[in-house]
Amino acid sequence: LPSRQVDRALERQQVFHVRCMDDLLVLSRTRRLLREAVKTINRGFAQLGIQKHPGKTFVGRINRGFDFQG
Repeated sequence: LPSRQVDRALERQQVFHVRCMDDLLVLSRTRRLLREAVKTINRGFAQLGIQKHPGKTFVGRINRGFDFQG
């Protein structure tokens, strides 16, 4: 999936997402929806031959806080 196709696939899912250059933020109401979105992202990244940066990857509750582009 080229990057635009990853965006379109996420748009069809029940999650909020925003991408700026090579940064991607996904918010969901449930873990199940988030897991589905992560699978979509992983599949798209694999097809593009890119990897998530382990130091910039966070999956968890937002009440702990997070930085996006900061």
